[in-house]
This record gives sequence, structure tokens and C-alpha cells, in this order.
Amino acid sequence: MKHVCSLSRPPMAPLPAFFFLTVAAFAARDTIRPGEGIYGNETLVSRNGVFELGFFSPGTDLYHFLGVRIRNMPRNAGTPKFWFGHRVYISDLSSAALQLFGDRLYITEAGAYLWWSSVAGDDSDGPAPAPASAVAVLLDSGNLVVRDQANSSRVLWQSFDYPGDALLPGARLGLDGDTGNNVSLTYTNTNSWHNSSLSLDPDQRRRNGFVLATDGWEVLRGTFPEWMVSSQDNGSSLLLLKTRP
Repeated sequence: MKHVCSLSRPPMAPLPAFFFLTVAAFAARDTIRPGEGIYGNETLVSRNGVFELGFFSPGTDLYHFLGVRIRNMPRNAGTPKFWFGHRVYISDLSSAALQLFGDRLYITEAGAYLWWSSVAGDDSDGPAPAPASAVAVLLDSGNLVVRDQANSSRVLWQSFDYPGDALLPGARLGLDGDTGNNVSLTYTNTNSWHNSSLSLDPDQRRRNGFVLATDGWEVLRGTFPEWMVSSQDNGSSLLLLKTRP
């Protein structure tokens, strides 16, 4: 090993690898505090380092959307992305931002409000910050939650309630008892502009049942296998399990 002599200080031993890993961990953040945000190609990274949230492009598309992707995937596996149900089109990434004011998240582009989150139990509309003190955190599950700073168990909004066309493990279809939202998957075919949805079968006699519909018309009724989901709250929701036996 080549040694380098410094006039200003004695030679230093090589820094251990875990030091660099620690620095990298501190460089990433998982939280947006009031008045803060992520801008352009900045991202949030979950504490476990698995998920990353930001404005991503589906591929060669000119537009970007807010979503979550899995980090550190093998190159030949691609990078799975999970879009939020509110597919807000971003045409100028450099001027885009996700910000937290009061207890609401806002997506802006060039200073214009494009979207803002709702608050559980609040039916008011418009970008008017509420007085509650809140933080937005990207959890280790990939769920972005806005929660009360004084009471972290009080969830004001969460991305798991507004999925796009896919669910992450730990998310659910059907009624979310914490926020009162009825969660379903949605997909829009941009070639034909037909809208499809996958929702919990309202007939609770059909255990683990789902309904697939297109443009509001029922297309298929099916049943999830037992290893995939767990029935919750007397069948009012189905939780997607994290592991397969």
C-alpha cells in the first residue's frame, strides 16, 4: 500500500467501509417537515434504504409523475415503480416540487398548485393550510404518510389509500378504518382512454373476493389465494401480505 505524507497532519489509516455507508445514510432523508419539500429530481429514501420517492418517468415518456420505486435492484431486473392514484403530469421537472404546508402535501410546477392532499375527516377543498402541525414520512413499507407531529399514530393522509395500478405489501383493498377511504386500484389505458378498476367484492360471502371493472361495467369476479391476502375487519378490507409461504 502506498503511503502519502502530509505536512499538515500525520498519515491517516484507511477509513472503514461502514463509515462511508453511514455518511450515505445520513445524506438521504425520509421526512418532509412543514415548509420543506423535495424539488426537481430530489428524492426521499425510506430509513431501511429500500424505497425512494420522487418525480419519475415511466420510461421514455416526456412527463414525470410522483411515485415510489424500489432501490438497488439488479440492472437486468429494471426498476419497479408504483404510482400514486393521482397521476399529476409534470412537464418541467426542474420547476416541480412536493411540499408540506400545514397538514397537507402540495404538488407544484413553476409555482402553480397542481394537486394537494386531503385530510382524514376533513371535506374542505382548496390549497388552504390547516393549523395542525404535521410531518410527511416515507415509511419502510413504501407508504408516504402525513401524520400529526404530536401524535404519530394519527394519520392525516397516506399514499396507500390512493394506489395507482399496483399494491405494495402491507397495503389494502377495501375500507381503511383509520381514514375511512375505500381503496381500489385504477388504471387508464392511454391508447383507448378506457378506465379499469380492481376493488373488493362487496359480497362478503365471497371470501377474498375482488371485482374487475372497465368504464364502470363489471368484467370479472375472482378470488385472491389465501397466501396473498388477509381478510381484515370482518371482511371489509383485504391486506396484501408481505411474504409467500
